[in-house]
Amino acid sequence: PMIDLDYYYEKYEKGERKLMECVENIIKERKNHSCPNWLEQFAGKVTDWEYVKEHVYPVLVPTKENQKILETLVSKPFLDLSIIYIIREESSGEWRGSARITQNMQEYYGVSKEQLHYHALENIKKDGYEFRDMKEILKNLPFSLGMEEEPEEMGMYVLTNTSELYGAAGILDSNLLKQFAGNRNFYILPSSLHEWIFVPVVDKEAKEVLDKMVKEVNAEVVDAEERLSDHCYYYDAKENEIRMCA
Repeated sequence: PMIDLDYYYEKYEKGERKLMECVENIIKERKNHSCPNWLEQFAGKVTDWEYVKEHVYPVLVPTKENQKILETLVSKPFLDLSIIYIIREESSGEWRGSARITQNMQEYYGVSKEQLHYHALENIKKDGYEFRDMKEILKNLPFSLGMEEEPEEMGMYVLTNTSELYGAAGILDSNLLKQFAGNRNFYILPSSLHEWIFVPVVDKEAKEVLDKMVKEVNAEVVDAEERLSDHCYYYDAKENEIRMCA
């Protein structure tokens, strides 16, 4: 269990709790969080490459903010982001937990980074990725956002997976993007680690406006640990590639 020792230290320092009272509470917390059977079994599975290759998935994270942890994880650069890899544990389609793949784990498996990346990309194909029309998302919200009429065609699309967890990795599937985009170019806005927003390129001067929008949403809505970046990206339909905006 994750036990917040700072909480108990502050209580002790302020004289609100005695030392032994803090210790007894920590012991009680530990006893109340015994390891569930599924977690013990999962701990055994993560050492089995045959299991791992069917349950490894890519996750996109900001490089700058994760430099220290990236020193120990298997990672691959992607623009100004990094791809890391997690092993997912699920039951009846429900996400139970995950483990990040470290360089030591990769060495234990005896596989290359390229093999790991290949299986991760293969697995996202079965992860239920889809583009959702922003208009339909707003219509189906349990509140109206103050709109008396149905929202007009917005031309904005959200890319995520069925679980809506770490769905930003969907942009690594070039075939998915090509099938959706056709001949249309898009600006891609990093909503969070879990999704992207695609906006058709109509006005090339819109980049500055969109960058500002991303920064404001990050600052006001998205938790710091869930952010990808403070700027938008560009999808070139002709080349079927994503790149940094000029």
